[in-house]
Amino acid sequence: MSGREEPSGGRTMRRPGRKLAEWVTMGVSTAIVLAVAGFLVVQLVRERPPHVPVEITPLLDQVSQVQGQYILPVKVKNQGRKTLQAFKAQVTYQLPEGKQGQREITIDFLGEQAEQEVYLYFDAPPRDLQVQVKPESYILE
Repeated sequence: MSGREEPSGGRTMRRPGRKLAEWVTMGVSTAIVLAVAGFLVVQLVRERPPHVPVEITPLLDQVSQVQGQYILPVKVKNQGRKTLQAFKAQVTYQLPEGKQGQREITIDFLGEQAEQEVYLYFDAPPRDLQVQVKPESYILE
């Protein structure tokens, strides 16, 4: 039995042309598929630098004091389009006695365009310590 025959009468029926809704649906679907395919091709051929810029900012205006210690939030922002693993940064500071101290920040996983706050404890007010933070290393995923 073909798609044009009625099961009971054997007469053939003509299928009407596509309706406007079918054409619109097909056009929208085609546009979506082509847009996704184009995006994927652009992502494949676009060059990505082998390094990722990271911004580290000590938030000195947000220092808090708890039980005689000072807590300094440090904002770490991945400005690149690659995920970082095992990110390390070095924090150096000058103690009031003239000695230099240092700490290390480690973040296991920092997604692309993501930011995270890390909190450091100090015995003296961080504003008086000349805190400097710089990125040290990371592994690209």
